[in-house]
Amino acid sequence: MLRLYTRQMNGGKGVLMMLLCGWARATAQDASAACATCHREIAAVYRTTPMARTSSRGVVALPKQDATVGPYRLLTAGILQYPGGERKLEFTLGSGSSGHSYLFRRDGYLYQAPVSYYRSMLTFDHSPGYSPERLEMARAVEPACLQCHTTGMQPVAGTQNRFADPPYREDGIGCERCHGSGAAHRKAPRRGNIVNPAKLDPERRDSVCAQCHLTGAARIARTTPGTYQPGGRLSEHLAVFVWTASTGELSATSHYDRLEQSGCKKASGAKLWCGSCHSPHPVKAASYDAACQNCHATKPCTAGKKADCAGCHMPKGPSRTVDHLAFTDHAIPRKPGVPLTEGDKSELVSFWRNTPEVRDLALGYSVVAPTVAAVRPRTLQLLQKAEAENPKDVPVLAQLATFYERMRRGAQAAELTERIYTLDPNHQATLVNLGSERAKQGRLPEAIALWKKALLRNPALTPARVNLAVALYQSGEKEQARRELETALVWDPGSEQAQRLLDEMR
Repeated sequence: MLRLYTRQMNGGKGVLMMLLCGWARATAQDASAACATCHREIAAVYRTTPMARTSSRGVVALPKQDATVGPYRLLTAGILQYPGGERKLEFTLGSGSSGHSYLFRRDGYLYQAPVSYYRSMLTFDHSPGYSPERLEMARAVEPACLQCHTTGMQPVAGTQNRFADPPYREDGIGCERCHGSGAAHRKAPRRGNIVNPAKLDPERRDSVCAQCHLTGAARIARTTPGTYQPGGRLSEHLAVFVWTASTGELSATSHYDRLEQSGCKKASGAKLWCGSCHSPHPVKAASYDAACQNCHATKPCTAGKKADCAGCHMPKGPSRTVDHLAFTDHAIPRKPGVPLTEGDKSELVSFWRNTPEVRDLALGYSVVAPTVAAVRPRTLQLLQKAEAENPKDVPVLAQLATFYERMRRGAQAAELTERIYTLDPNHQATLVNLGSERAKQGRLPEAIALWKKALLRNPALTPARVNLAVALYQSGEKEQARRELETALVWDPGSEQAQRLLDEMR
């Protein structure tokens, strides 16, 4: 009874997929408002675009009457009820083009609500990745989740998902995300001290859009988050990997990589880019047909109807990551109506067409390995090679420890865990895992200290809270153990493990 010490796996996209989009904090309350003092008309038009509406403080698209989704009930007042409690929704992510997701806070820690609005169905349903079978209220919102939706994030150092109040300084994508810092330009306005993406060379120009619209199969940070700034090369800061053969899969942000696969892009080269069809602050509604006819004017439509180039050649397809949503396929298929194929998932290559470092490739494979069994042997080999090249690379060590744990090679996993803790005493998964190792060795005071430290990073970290309760119980502090399990159920009310242990203790 009560001899459970769970580990936290180090793998997963939450650790590796750091989307390097504007981690630098805003220098003013709202930098875009400062830009609008001189660029009033442009700013007014931009505020109407989806990019400017990727986030908002408050709840958008509230139901006209209370909506029930599984065990949840969303009230018209923006309150989400669940069995035993409720949360006030405070922030909205998404422009509304496809839908909205919602966030709530508790003690400054930010979490995603399990209910989202889907425009295609004009209704509410479970948020992406949430199971209708389980009550979930503890999905942490990390900076990587906010980067492509907000401007001027204010994360609290040393935590997983705690932010200042407010969590970010500006709703949506602000001017500086595409034009770089405006501080010098505001002091002495001239073209030479602000970035105009359209005037950059193709690689630097396209990097601005690729910040948030290039998904690939895996994205791996190569530099400290926040290093990339508009005007630079994204490839110097981010390794992006794609499958050798197109899978035909779409995601919410696969526009850039899909466009690279198109015949139009291959024929046009650098001439064709995002700005060929999309203006970030348009003076009138976009005419995609006109953009197509810049190259295809001499080829009349053979569909026998009024021209609708994008309607046929850029069809919407289902997302691989989000149910109920369809996104425009920027691969521009020549033959409309041909179904998307599953494609080959056996080998990753660099999207930048360079020779990737072993470390980046190993971490790239680590992202896809949990769902693609065929690549796991190669992933392990690459991780071992990367670890031999740099025994102090914490992300590599963490992924390798996860592989060893899943292979039941506990001694090797434990050795790596000790090494990671020496290199990074605040590594969250390592705090949980090292606590488990200490507990198994009978060193309960050390284990308890490690789990308490992990909970300072995220109080809803259920594995750490449950482990802490078990250790306290075994140390004779039974009342404190019960309080920890009760606290676990406050943060994560759907935890069956915490509830079962609490029942045992009673």
